[in-house]
Amino acid sequence: MLKVINAKILTTLSIEMKSLRLYSYHMFFTLFLIPSSYIIINMLNQGFIKDQVGFLLTGFIVTIMIGAFISMLSLRVSNLMEAEVLELYSTIIVNKTQLIIALVLNYLVLSIPQIIIAGILAVVYSTQVNVLKFIFSIILAGIFFASIGVFIGLVIKNKYKASGIVPYINIIFLVITPIYYRLDNMNRYFVYLYSINPIVHILNIMRESIGIKGLNSGITLSYGYIIILCAFLLKSIYKKVNNIYILEKLI
Repeated sequence: MLKVINAKILTTLSIEMKSLRLYSYHMFFTLFLIPSSYIIINMLNQGFIKDQVGFLLTGFIVTIMIGAFISMLSLRVSNLMEAEVLELYSTIIVNKTQLIIALVLNYLVLSIPQIIIAGILAVVYSTQVNVLKFIFSIILAGIFFASIGVFIGLVIKNKYKASGIVPYINIIFLVITPIYYRLDNMNRYFVYLYSINPIVHILNIMRESIGIKGLNSGITLSYGYIIILCAFLLKSIYKKVNNIYILEKLI
């Protein structure tokens, strides 16, 4: 049974990978050129100080995940939710859950090389690092961003609407998140407002594991906040996926 399920997911994953050839330029800009240009400019400006390099590399990892899961995965899921696309996938006898998993794995595969390279460099350039906590923080971040991407796609359910909405969501997340700048010298009231943003807590968890000081609110709050949000998003996704009905019902 497990082999059959895995075979279906791999078949769907293969189809998705082939279809992405149409978006090769978009992927190159979103997953490589734009994140790399930001980090190179910041490193040239601020120098290759150990603490600063780790700070920027964790920001780079988060930027990659925003690009892969929010910018790209959400668009693909919203396209998938259109009835004619669901009908097309029903011909390969794959259920909705397997289809969503295949889409997530697809964009995970595309982002893993950059994340691994950045993660290794962050560990090398860090003075104090807990490798297991750092790996766990990256996995937690991946679950969180993948959940957001899938949730946005399931809510919008239309590729053309998503094409107009998602880029703004992407930009807002990048602007209001201290990816390449610090909160240290900001007014405390602004820091409180920033603390509402879950991505700030993702960065706090990630940076704390490599010895970089984060929010004054503490790491326990960040873990609790993100885990609760992930649970809420996954539960909402489960409900929305089970409420999908099409003319030719998927198995």
